Amino acid sequence: MTALKDMKKTLRYKHMIARLSTLPPYKKEAQLKKEIVGGKQWRIDAAIEAINAKQEDWNYVNTTEVMKLAASFGRLQTLEKICDIMEWKPGARVAQGGVQAAFHVASLHGHYRTADAMAKRGAGPMYEAQGTPAAMYTAINDADFRKIDYLLKKGANKDYLVTLASTSEQYMAVTKYLVEEKQSGVNFASQGFWTPFLNAVKYGRDDLAMYLLEHGATPQFDKSAGEALYSAVGSGNVTMINTMLDIGFKVDMQTVHHAIFEGQVDAAKILLARGGVNINEGKQETLLLAIAAQKNAPQMVALALENGADAKAALAALKKDPDLYRYGNRAKMEKYLEDYLAPKAPKPPGVSL
Repeated sequence: MTALKDMKKTLRYKHMIARLSTLPPYKKEAQLKKEIVGGKQWRIDAAIEAINAKQEDWNYVNTTEVMKLAASFGRLQTLEKICDIMEWKPGARVAQGGVQAAFHVASLHGHYRTADAMAKRGAGPMYEAQGTPAAMYTAINDADFRKIDYLLKKGANKDYLVTLASTSEQYMAVTKYLVEEKQSGVNFASQGFWTPFLNAVKYGRDDLAMYLLEHGATPQFDKSAGEALYSAVGSGNVTMINTMLDIGFKVDMQTVHHAIFEGQVDAAKILLARGGVNINEGKQETLLLAIAAQKNAPQMVALALENGADAKAALAALKKDPDLYRYGNRAKMEKYLEDYLAPKAPKPPGVSL
């Protein structure tokens, strides 16, 4: 059997280098990308050597984009060659240049051997301040447990992945896998705020919210507690509102205002009955919001008054402060309050109710 010819010793290889060497850097980069997609290693090597012939040309080549493209095709030899040229050595504590990007693109496409090589040069599954890599999103959204396992082995934060899972299409399957198989925690707050429970409530996923509570979530103590309750109130999710109040969520007047303005009568009733709030707190905005609300306004006005809303103080505040609820129909609000506060004529004798 005839041995394969070493292409680097052929005239074709040398001529290709000579031809590409005359091109400006941006055209050399374009040719290199073309060869990476084409897939013949000797042509990729020739394009790299043509750039390397003038070392300064690398300053004009977007190495990150080149390496991402190479990683998407699993071009390990190409990536290693570029890393060596750029002196991005194995054993680095932190990845440089396109090494980090190449790691995530390789992981995304399932080229784990290629990703491993980038990991040896300092890359890994970074998150939070660096932005969430596509590999993590894809693994979660596709419920690709092999990819999830790979990222975990390379240092992904297993608790953070639960937060990601709560926003995905495969939220329950992946959350159960992470919590029950990988012993991930359920209280991780992305950016110090976005917890799995908050995401579950915002996406209307009561099943996930209850699962998280059953597995140790303590959202009532999180910075995002107010936002979670606010979201449930805005959607009129009375089941989740009651659940949150049962475990110690606190109610403030802003949340009550939100229920009234959105016309969520049942939510407002629960908050006023169980929240321990003073309906006349602040500038008497509650009654004004009730009058201005487009949904269930009569019910909301009655509800506010039944719970002690001070119509007289509300009218005084409205007349005094021109900016108070400036987007509402002020004349209509004033008329309503004045009519409500006007003395009622006594009923004629003998008239039954």
